[in-house]
Amino acid sequence: MNVRELLVECGSVGKDIILEIEEGELTRKSRMAFVRVVVAHITKNFGDSYAAEVIKYTSLQGKWQSYLRINASATTSKQASKQASKQASKQASKQASKQASKQASKQASKQASKQASKQASKQASKQASKRASERASERASERASERASERASERASERASEQASKQASKQASKQASKQASKQASSNAKQAELSQMSSKPSKRRNSRQGYKLKSEQKINHLLYMDDLKLYGKNEKEIEALINTVRIFSTDISMEFGLDKCARQIIQRGKVKLTEGLQMNIGKISDVQLGEGYKYLGILQNMENMQKEVKTNATITYKKRLRQVLRSKLNGQFKMQAINSYALPVITYTAGIIDWTKNELEEVDRKTRKILTMHGALHPRADIHRLYLPRNCGGRGLHEVRATVDLECAGITEYIHTKKGEDPLINAVWQHQTQGRECEPSTRKALKKKWVEETREVWMQKPLHGQYPREVEEITKKEHAYRWTASTGLKIETEALITAAQDQALNTKYHKTKILRVSTYPKCRMCKLSDETISHITSACQNLAGTLYLKRHNDLASAIHRKVCQNYDFHVEPVPWQHKPNLVEENDKAKILWDFEIRTDRVMTARRPDLVIIDKGNKIATIVDVAVPSDTNIERKEREKIEKYQDLRLEVQRMWDVKAKVVPVVVGALGASTQNLDKHLEEIPGIHKAPDLLKAALLGNAHILQRFLDLPDSR
Repeated sequence: MNVRELLVECGSVGKDIILEIEEGELTRKSRMAFVRVVVAHITKNFGDSYAAEVIKYTSLQGKWQSYLRINASATTSKQASKQASKQASKQASKQASKQASKQASKQASKQASKQASKQASKQASKQASKRASERASERASERASERASERASERASERASEQASKQASKQASKQASKQASKQASSNAKQAELSQMSSKPSKRRNSRQGYKLKSEQKINHLLYMDDLKLYGKNEKEIEALINTVRIFSTDISMEFGLDKCARQIIQRGKVKLTEGLQMNIGKISDVQLGEGYKYLGILQNMENMQKEVKTNATITYKKRLRQVLRSKLNGQFKMQAINSYALPVITYTAGIIDWTKNELEEVDRKTRKILTMHGALHPRADIHRLYLPRNCGGRGLHEVRATVDLECAGITEYIHTKKGEDPLINAVWQHQTQGRECEPSTRKALKKKWVEETREVWMQKPLHGQYPREVEEITKKEHAYRWTASTGLKIETEALITAAQDQALNTKYHKTKILRVSTYPKCRMCKLSDETISHITSACQNLAGTLYLKRHNDLASAIHRKVCQNYDFHVEPVPWQHKPNLVEENDKAKILWDFEIRTDRVMTARRPDLVIIDKGNKIATIVDVAVPSDTNIERKEREKIEKYQDLRLEVQRMWDVKAKVVPVVVGALGASTQNLDKHLEEIPGIHKAPDLLKAALLGNAHILQRFLDLPDSR
């Protein structure tokens, strides 16, 4: 008997389904009727195999097949549930119909008799006499009451029997199906196959999958929307793919067939087939020499090491150049490299076997690209480049060290989680067997690496000279605070750090280090050796020009903030502010580079700023200095002692409380420990990074202009 004949046997419903199939597409209403009536009828009379053929004939998939799974897994439960439901429904319907008919007949007879008597009496009174009306009303009331009681009893009995039969059948079917499913589950092979192809099972309880050396099975890897399936043979792979297809259909998701691929490996060799054809499309096989990507890693029978390394290096250099061409300042460019370019390499850590030489080669290419874009001086110290900014470095992450730390972090995670998951335990035995790992490995390695790198930098005779000298005078956080707060361009940062490393092309460097010259004296004054310290703070020929401009720029920044505090007019752009000799209003009086007349003769009478607060009667004497970084502490004491006589004279003459505030900033960015405290004593809001930035910009201008001068000898 074919499918068409089976549908004809189902009566009018089956014939309607045949007509709709021949005309086009099966409607939702017909699908529902098919599941409820046709499948039940066919399963009962002909068996599950015929029902499966009817479903295939009508192109029903997904949720409609759940009906067959239930029948296949518990065939005996249907028979038991049917018998129990029939008996329970008969008994319940009889009892419910009897009780409902009695109650409904009584109530309906009362109501119907009242209404019928009223209507019949009104009509009979008009047509007949009073006697006839009484007889007719009695007869009509009796007949109406009998008819109404019969109808009400019939309706009530039908409703009660339907409700009782439904409830009884549900309860009986549940109980019977539970008992029958337990007995029939061991012998139902077809039900087991249908469940495997329609319902995804848990990873540890699944019988499908690839067995590892640790006897642990794995059948899938899943992250977000990327799924990788494993099976011991081609048949299992097809079953797993079918499971994913059915589940995806149920949740309204689709396969990305252009990104799907299948690979069959038998005894270490790739087996090529025509692919897997499904009703949604075709999944092709991975061709020889090609690979597939899972989570961004190119793979074939194993990870394609060479191709992944090449692609990662190319992408890393592309992103590095993209960051260096941006308009970010030096600090943010280094952060962008660490967070945007470097993860391309570190993402492969622990997956791709990078050698030490390969990672060092990537670091060399990184420094070369930085030098080409002016972000690193070619003779600057490379260890300092990778130190944190609060330690005096540039804050760039070294590729080799970052990959090592990432591998240590992965090892640490596997070590801590190996007892919680059998698969992680298998990974630990496979990749890191015999490797000792403490919980704080990654943090300890990072701290140790920073300490060792900084120690190497400071022990260098030339490049380590600046940190050794400056850190004896001031704290480390005050010596290098400019690296994290000034927002300088990366080219200016490179110039300043190269100057601190004594790496600029001075005559002293040519004579003592490169050995290409024999005359180390300054090209301008010809009095002292042409060192970085001499160029930035000790050349007599620059004292009245470039040094003075740098000094005035720093003092002008303080003057502008003071004017804002006392409501004087200032230019909106800081570098356009030009201080007047005297600024005065009702609140204050500000003197700029003004010589104060005193009753006594004294040498120091011309400080950079004198601020007189009229309301509080306080006079603040401010003097600015930009000495060499090794002389900042001594210069600060000199400024305080220099203006003590002037402070006493101003206090006596003007009847105010006077104080001296020195503002000393190193030429290469170092500051004293008391700088923030002194800035708080000056009226207005003053920030140390703003002053450091002004000093460093002036110093960069001096270095560039000086080194561009021709050497006369």
